[in-house]
Amino acid sequence: MLYCMFDTETTGTTARDEVIQFSAIIANENLGIVHSINKYCNSVQPIHPQAYEAHRIDKQMLIERSEQKFFEDIVRTESIFQEPDVTFISYNIAFDTRMCNQTLMNNGHYPINFGDRVSVLRSRTKTGKYSFDMMRIAGQLFGNGYNIPLQTAATRAGFSLEDAKRAFSNYTGFSDNTRTHTHDGLFDAFLLFGLVSKTKGLIFHG
Repeated sequence: MLYCMFDTETTGTTARDEVIQFSAIIANENLGIVHSINKYCNSVQPIHPQAYEAHRIDKQMLIERSEQKFFEDIVRTESIFQEPDVTFISYNIAFDTRMCNQTLMNNGHYPINFGDRVSVLRSRTKTGKYSFDMMRIAGQLFGNGYNIPLQTAATRAGFSLEDAKRAFSNYTGFSDNTRTHTHDGLFDAFLLFGLVSKTKGLIFHG
């Protein structure tokens, strides 16, 4: 079983909006990092001002970083989407899976099979495709039943913003000591990986 801890950045949140950054940390059943994905995706949709304020991705950046590839090109070439035994983990899985699949379907492509939604994670005893919402679990563990921001959840689990910066820098070779927000796809994926790692004793069964 592989675990795909992923995050998306989008042009907005409406039914016409699209994914413009897809980032993921792929880990094995022992939560050892196998590899990462960080792809910018071209889009014909305008970037809503509120979305831009969150992620600071503009059209010029997409032109430079997407290599004119759209989200469907990423799905076609990244093997994780064809993996038969994978659990997709996101912080708000309903939003991220909706945005991925509406991007594909609005452009005439088949949706991704994100598998059955599960409330606990399993490793060696389970095969197939599944999806898991870490935000819901984090709310139960650290938010008195309410949804809390990813950075807050990670910090309360013992994985601080400094820990995330250090992991991000060590893995990517990029140093970003000025980062004060968490709206970057790959950085969010590292925060999510840290949160899952710190809580694995509570969320893994079997």
